[in-house]
Amino acid sequence: MWDHEYTTSGRAVRALGVLITLSTAAVSLGQRYVLTELGPLPGYRHSYALGVNDFGEAVGYLYDNSVWDMRAFIYHGNGFEPIVTDVVTFSQARGINNAGQIVGEANVDWSTTHAVLWQGGEMIDLNTRISPGSGWELASAAAISENGYIVGYAFVEGEFGAHGFLLTPVAPLPGDMNCDGVVDFADINPFVQALTEPATYADTYPACENGDLDDSGDTDFGDINPFVALLLAA
Repeated sequence: MWDHEYTTSGRAVRALGVLITLSTAAVSLGQRYVLTELGPLPGYRHSYALGVNDFGEAVGYLYDNSVWDMRAFIYHGNGFEPIVTDVVTFSQARGINNAGQIVGEANVDWSTTHAVLWQGGEMIDLNTRISPGSGWELASAAAISENGYIVGYAFVEGEFGAHGFLLTPVAPLPGDMNCDGVVDFADINPFVQALTEPATYADTYPACENGDLDDSGDTDFGDINPFVALLLAA
């Protein structure tokens, strides 16, 4: 049975542990809804639904406060299931778009969460998708648009309190070896590192793959002349 003690709050069409489905395409003052219970699954006491897309796929998290266990979930055509993550004790899904990309947060240690994106069966720490050394630590992602824009909150080094953020998708820029959005002389050292220490480069600039300028499938010595040409043209 549904435990109403824990299911009294909701927001818009997103309710605590409940999916409310429109019975017609149009929304009016007299709109009726079909209600679907979303958990909790066995082993959890609470379920919170926080995001939904146009296909009725809903996301949220399961919670058991007796053992401090939170687990992101998705409800879709195949039913209701937790989202598999690399974390042990804490993850929350907060938004989903029509492409099935899910955003939320997951713990990186016992006291810190990072904003994350789930897509293609993988969990991506969004801190690895912004410029290294920015001083920003993205803590939680709340929503993702159909075009991949992401909003959430973060903490900034040396400043007090949380800061809202908007992540804007950026198309790959050939030669931008430090992924700061421009090709300039600051890309020289990262380019050399990609050639000579590819593992270290990948750790320093995760998912920054702009060095394959001759379409060989890798960043190698064949990319030197094209890279120099890009620098001279900048």
